[in-house]
Amino acid sequence: MEDVRATTAWVASHCSHVKVDSVVIEELIDEIQGLIPKVEWNFEGIHYFDNGPLTVQYLLVLDALNFCFWPDKDLSYDHLALGLKAALEDDKSALDAVRLQSYTGPQLREMLKWPRPLPLEDERARLMNEVGLELERSFDGKATNLVKASRNSAQSLVTLIAKHFPGFRDHGLYKGHQVFFLQKSSDFCS
Repeated sequence: MEDVRATTAWVASHCSHVKVDSVVIEELIDEIQGLIPKVEWNFEGIHYFDNGPLTVQYLLVLDALNFCFWPDKDLSYDHLALGLKAALEDDKSALDAVRLQSYTGPQLREMLKWPRPLPLEDERARLMNEVGLELERSFDGKATNLVKASRNSAQSLVTLIAKHFPGFRDHGLYKGHQVFFLQKSSDFCS
């Protein structure tokens, strides 16, 4: 997490088109506080939820695969979430660490019931394989053990995910400097 803070602070101090005005931000917070309705996590019913370990496993895989839908105008996050949900409802072992290690692009497509190749299908399968391998190697095959290892600290969980799962290490370049986001890791924590 320190990499995120340090590198984004560098960007904030060197950017030329955007300025953060802390006073205006505080005023906006005061103005809109209480006006934004609370939204339940799964208000659309698209996510798998059993209030247990399988939900955590599902979310880690979902966040690993949650990127780049735009080449296929009909595919979205909702399709991915619903496809993984249906796969788990049909077969509770669909996202077991050992099985994750062996999925291919076409098998993932079949699991999601998608009628044509997924955008970056092989990369998505590679990320599933990576998640399965590292869960088995370091966390006894269970995403819940990853969460337990963080000792209920979201910051520690983001750091653990970035350390163990290369596919979650979001970063970019700005003016020749590497900037860390760790958005995928943060998404899993939220």
